[in-house]
Amino acid sequence: MNFNVHRYPAFMSEFARNYNYNKDVKGWYAEDAMQLAFYEYAMQCPNEMISQWYELCLNINNVLTAMIARKEGWNVADYIQGENDVTDMILNNNTKDFDLTLQYDYVKDLMQIVDCDDPVLKEKKIDAFKWTWLDEQTFFDVFSIEAVFAYLCKMEMLDRWERLDPEKGRETFKQIIENLRSEARVPEEFKVKSVYAKTEGQYEKNEK
Repeated sequence: MNFNVHRYPAFMSEFARNYNYNKDVKGWYAEDAMQLAFYEYAMQCPNEMISQWYELCLNINNVLTAMIARKEGWNVADYIQGENDVTDMILNNNTKDFDLTLQYDYVKDLMQIVDCDDPVLKEKKIDAFKWTWLDEQTFFDVFSIEAVFAYLCKMEMLDRWERLDPEKGRETFKQIIENLRSEARVPEEFKVKSVYAKTEGQYEKNEK
């Protein structure tokens, strides 16, 4: 593989160096290996919300994969990627939910998604879950770097769905733009201050 290792992040350089050694190994898939390497790299981001986002994405993949593997009678350990508390619980518990619901509330939602037979609807539910998580993390940070990052993640989701359904994708995008124009999600305390400022200004005007 012709790859300048000095132009890219360390995980990509390592992947490129080891590609020829791994490509013929049974059970090794380049796409999976690259995705895991990226997640592990991204989870080291000093921004807590961004780091949590990528760990959440990894956990979602592992939880859904583990549940499907168990349902199909496959060896769960063959399909789990990475090492963290979630993977440890998956690999060391035989309960239906791997005891994850005791510590991670969102696993209950993922269990319902697994039971969905329609693959397209299942993917939409996964993205809807991620979308909601992003909203919850940035509700009080409307003008922060976290909000910008969340917006980028949402645009990536929309781009993926637009490729499958262009008309629906454009419609959703327009709706988001209109929402941004008409109503920024400003915390209530700021709205109260804004109303007070207007009232005070009107009072001063009347006094004159």
